[in-house]
Amino acid sequence: MKVFKSSKRRIFLFLFTSVWIVAVVVSILFLVTSRMVTFDKNQVIYQRFPSISLYLDELSVQLPELIQDEPIAIRIIEKNCSCNSASSAHWVLLKKIYPKYNYIEIELNDLSEAVKKLVPATPMAIVIQQPQKVSYAGPFSDANYCNSDNSLIEAYLAELITNRYSSLETQGCYCSNHI
Repeated sequence: MKVFKSSKRRIFLFLFTSVWIVAVVVSILFLVTSRMVTFDKNQVIYQRFPSISLYLDELSVQLPELIQDEPIAIRIIEKNCSCNSASSAHWVLLKKIYPKYNYIEIELNDLSEAVKKLVPATPMAIVIQQPQKVSYAGPFSDANYCNSDNSLIEAYLAELITNRYSSLETQGCYCSNHI
């Protein structure tokens, strides 16, 4: 009889533990995926600009006070965006690895209305390699957590890529700018 009760208890504990583990995994997956959104969720940039090159040209025109003769990396954040923390450590690391760039951090609310209309979500990175030309504008990375393993801008800062690009369909942790 004791063996039977002991077996029942083990089966109950096994089932309870299994259900608990499944519930925890499902909860974690839900939390992670619920934060995953497309950078240009409403395709505002694609609707306004027939090509990425025209979009980057417009950013270059709208950011004249930031565009200098030296290479610049800009991080645009929104004050209460929970996703800022994801790119903060990446931003600090990039500053150490690529000291050639002048790093500027700007809050979305400090930008002109014209520039705000060109920022679909935050945190957003802008890289200016050539004088007067934005080379990259878009998210820092292509995943929920922003780091150098999935960085979209590191190749620009390393000057491995010089063609102009914007990854607006990337999914990650972003706060949409309601433009």
